[in-house]
Amino acid sequence: MKPRLSVTILVAAAAVALIATAGCCRRPPDEVGQAEAALAQAREECAEQYAPEEYQSALEAYNAAERYWAEDRHCRNARAAALEAIELAANAEARANERMAELEAEAARLIAGIESAIQDAEAAWAELERLETEVEANRASAIDEQAARLEEYEDCEIATDWPEVTVDSTPPDRIAEARAQLNHTRQMMVEGECNLLDVIAELNGIPAIVQQASGTISAEAERLNEINGWIEQTLAERQAELERCILERFPPEYVVQRGDCLWRIAEMEMIYGCPFQWPRIWWANQWTEEAAQTLTREERFNLIRDPDLIFPGQVLTINRLDDPDEMRRAEHYARNRYGTTDWRDIPNFLTDGR
Repeated sequence: MKPRLSVTILVAAAAVALIATAGCCRRPPDEVGQAEAALAQAREECAEQYAPEEYQSALEAYNAAERYWAEDRHCRNARAAALEAIELAANAEARANERMAELEAEAARLIAGIESAIQDAEAAWAELERLETEVEANRASAIDEQAARLEEYEDCEIATDWPEVTVDSTPPDRIAEARAQLNHTRQMMVEGECNLLDVIAELNGIPAIVQQASGTISAEAERLNEINGWIEQTLAERQAELERCILERFPPEYVVQRGDCLWRIAEMEMIYGCPFQWPRIWWANQWTEEAAQTLTREERFNLIRDPDLIFPGQVLTINRLDDPDEMRRAEHYARNRYGTTDWRDIPNFLTDGR
């Protein structure tokens, strides 16, 4: 009986040992290695960046498979966990590819918008430079025009201050900064696919730089237009002020007084300040049949038939246009009207004699 009992015990022990070791193995299942390769492939496809949750789940399943093998030598659980890790890694890779396509499209959209904004800013700056040149030219012309009039009528006092035409010079630097950052993000995209989130973040910061430059350009253009309008308005106002001064000091008309002659009238400082300019008064008021036909009787009285004979009360128009040719012609006529005879020897020369 004893031998039989021993055999029975040995057989039972072997069976228990066989059952106990059925889930164990001496080397890791092939699926664990496949799971590791799947995770590496997912990382290559940027799953860590673009599908972090899916990738983390696959990583945890792989770590579980590793533990089952390393700690328990439990092949069945290790294999099951590895298969789960392979599936999750594939899902993470697919999601990463999908997200990458979305980010690439978003980056392309941002790049196109930024490029367009930079080009608009560059065009606006070029227009601002053109406007600055135009306003400066208008300013210089206004200054020269006013200076010429004031030189001609130096007794008139008119304000001479004019605004400086300068613009903020920072926009080109800001535009260059924006373009440099845009080029940098493009280079980032070339150098790697897993940095699209960083690319998007950098791209999102560039429009603010362009907007700052564009805002400055817009404000400067508005200011230049205001200066331009101010120049035109101020020049007109100062010209009007000058005209008032001229009218006060240099009247456009003169009423003949008893004892006047064209010579003496032309000699007056408020008229021409030169007696030899008297023909200009005659020519501006000369009697012609054509002119007489269009005037009233009172108006015809103001016309001069004979420059040697003028009458008190006549209202003579004074030509204020300083034409050098006319001035030379007037003096030549005045000096040579009587040939070689000295006009001072002619009695009652150019006077009414009364």
